[in-house]
Amino acid sequence: MRAVSLINAFFSFIASRRPQGFFPALFSLVLSLSLFACGAASESGQDIPVFVPPDGDEVGESDSDGVDADLDFDANLDGDSTPAAEDEAAIEDGDSADEPEQDAAEEDTADGDNADIEFGDSEPESADGDQDRPAGFCLALGACEGQEVCNLALGRCEWRELVPAQNLELLNFAAPASGAGDMLVIDGKRFYASLFGAFSVRVSIGSTPLSNTRVDENRITVPVPADVSGRITVTGENGTVTSTDPLLSAGPGVLPCDESTPAASGEAGATPAEAGPYASAHLDLVAEGTDLRLTYPALCGGLRRPPAEGTYPLVVLLHGDGGQYLNYEYLAQHLATWGFISIMPETDATQYLQEAVKAFQNVSLNTFSEVLDGLHTTASVALVGHSRGAERLQDVASDTAIGAETVASVFLGPVYDNDGDEKMPGMFMTFSATGDLQSNSSFSEGAYASQSPPKWYIDIKGGNHSLFTDHKVWLGAWMDLAPTITRREQFAVIVSFVLPLFQRAFGLDEPFADWLDNPPASALYSVVAE
Repeated sequence: MRAVSLINAFFSFIASRRPQGFFPALFSLVLSLSLFACGAASESGQDIPVFVPPDGDEVGESDSDGVDADLDFDANLDGDSTPAAEDEAAIEDGDSADEPEQDAAEEDTADGDNADIEFGDSEPESADGDQDRPAGFCLALGACEGQEVCNLALGRCEWRELVPAQNLELLNFAAPASGAGDMLVIDGKRFYASLFGAFSVRVSIGSTPLSNTRVDENRITVPVPADVSGRITVTGENGTVTSTDPLLSAGPGVLPCDESTPAASGEAGATPAEAGPYASAHLDLVAEGTDLRLTYPALCGGLRRPPAEGTYPLVVLLHGDGGQYLNYEYLAQHLATWGFISIMPETDATQYLQEAVKAFQNVSLNTFSEVLDGLHTTASVALVGHSRGAERLQDVASDTAIGAETVASVFLGPVYDNDGDEKMPGMFMTFSATGDLQSNSSFSEGAYASQSPPKWYIDIKGGNHSLFTDHKVWLGAWMDLAPTITRREQFAVIVSFVLPLFQRAFGLDEPFADWLDNPPASALYSVVAE
């Protein structure tokens, strides 16, 4: 585990492009080197025992075909009316590039044909009497094919890499129209080719160079200055590429609904991997000393869209080391469509995290922005952490006030320095993946064994550490095995269990309770529960 800690600290150091993140990451690297050198002898003979599930506690073996969820679902805790779509002034949508060809290196990896649980419809739906959405929008992970995933906020299928690519290429960017203070997310193939290549990456919009750029192998995030528009250019150590479509300039405040993104349908999906009755919108903020993205139920999808007014459960999503904080949008967007508000803060400082969580508990969100007028959060909170973010969840929950209000805790490919014996408050769920070389199964097994029921342990077959993120591929075979499933398949497994968990933990309707009590049998995962 110390070797994994060292690896994570090293990549955190490499990925820290911004000045405020460089020295803390350097300190983390030096500290991990010291621990690695000095700690092995003191911990010899203290490995986590091999995990043996208790007799009768392994589930997922039934012949169940899933859940028939023909229901009248309203996730608004205030009991207000279900959302309705609005037609107003337009902002054009724009993909940044034509659909890419698959790299030769990827041909022997996942092709998306081995799913045997229902992910939703295989093709985008047209609007009809049951779905109040324009034709062509993806409504579920299953609406996309191969290596694509569904961006539920924009209703479009977007390409995602599975293994390290060879060439620099832009894939897409979001939001298609952005303004001052919005965080631009740029996805691509191999933005840098060497460990230190992130330092050479530069981004511009038109003729305007951008600053405070965060760079991963496959994702760039950067704040948008005021009054800029134009094609996006990325320059790295292996070339320069420019987007096909321009970034459009968006004005301040709420952006009215139009036909460029999905409208709230008012209809719940039939499976937990399908979108719920709301659309998913987001707002980028600086709060309590950290950048964060808040994702919320809305009348239509995308950036700063009109919210579906009401009180909703609060979810906190924490990133790992060496990765973007905006890399869990697939989960935040999916939860938003089912009536949850999520925050994704960028920080690894426990004090800031605790302050950020408290700031968003049981509050009217218009105190942060007029865009969020009419939205209110619960005092109760659910916590989700990926990789080293799982350890930070333990730190956050150590605050007595936060711990007392935590109803559920979820680990995604957890990594931590302790033996996983720190109990998390509320219901507990942990995920591992068979190809994950950074979080081997002993992390999830140790965490699961240390928690009190109710608890679930899901092992994803053929997945890896990278596929817990929206778009990141760790460089080097010693960081991850090549997956044998697609990213959208791993996403579908995650949301199919997390959504029912949160519905139960917050005391909401439970249309998908069978996923917790008697999960459908699948070659994609195994489940242990108590």
